[in-house]
Amino acid sequence: AESIHIVDRSGASSNVHGYPYDDNTWQAGINLSWQLYQGGAINANIRQKHTQIYQLKDQKNQLLLSIDLKLRTALLDLVNQSVNLKASKKSALFAAKSLAMIEDSYAKGKASFLDLADAQQTSLNTNQLALNSVYNLLNSGLRLERALGTYSFMKTDEQRTAFQTRLDAYFKANH
Repeated sequence: AESIHIVDRSGASSNVHGYPYDDNTWQAGINLSWQLYQGGAINANIRQKHTQIYQLKDQKNQLLLSIDLKLRTALLDLVNQSVNLKASKKSALFAAKSLAMIEDSYAKGKASFLDLADAQQTSLNTNQLALNSVYNLLNSGLRLERALGTYSFMKTDEQRTAFQTRLDAYFKANH
């Protein structure tokens, strides 16, 4: 009883009679492909991607430094405007006291009209500088909030109070 074992494409097998069935033969194949010409391109792509990663990391660090610089600049500007406001308020107060003294002297006939006009002009100028200092302080506060990425009018009262407390503590620690 000779038979041959046949396997078709569907995977079904059958025996054909009249041929000896040899169950001891095996075949195996390995396909190995090495892309010689693309190997350099793959390494170049890998190096390019590593370079891009380093560039992105550098851009990230530059952006973080830029944000830090903007925050520090805005905070220092706010500190500067706060000091300017205090100084301009004192100047306005002293100018008002000087004006009161000149008015009293003018009423007694001891000061001239030019002295009075000069004192009035000085008082007016220092009051205007004090008002400009308030505006500059508020403007600096808004620039700081912009640098922080949040605005106080969008916060709750507790959050505003906590921020103001931290800001005041910073001012006291650095002045």
